[in-house]
Amino acid sequence: AHGGGHGGGGGHGHGGEDDGPLPKAKKPKRSSHLSGVSSVGITIIGELNEKKFNEFMSNLLQRKAQDLYRCKGVLKFKGSPEKFVFHGVHEQVHFGPVDGGWGKDEPKVVKMVFIGRNLDRQELTLGFDACRA
Repeated sequence: AHGGGHGGGGGHGHGGEDDGPLPKAKKPKRSSHLSGVSSVGITIIGELNEKKFNEFMSNLLQRKAQDLYRCKGVLKFKGSPEKFVFHGVHEQVHFGPVDGGWGKDEPKVVKMVFIGRNLDRQELTLGFDACRA
């Protein structure tokens, strides 16, 4: 006699995907859901003005502290041979030169990624672009 089991492979095909909108919570907490979260990546061929970059980032972190979850970047400043990394989580920022610096044939490209809620891609791109040396 064969057992009365169900045999494998007959999945239901849900796959964990949910295309419908999430129900609105009665009292949404700021960090409890991810609606409106996105990332904005910016790449610049060239160098940054360090003073302009510092002003742009401190201004951005003050204005968007609640919405800007994380930002990371690889930076090249005019007048400095060093490769800098930038990593911010909310208002905590870590910034400094990379051991070993730029590779011999590595293109000196500036890259920055912002992750947060209700990010304005155009505002971030224009603001970051204005930091060019």
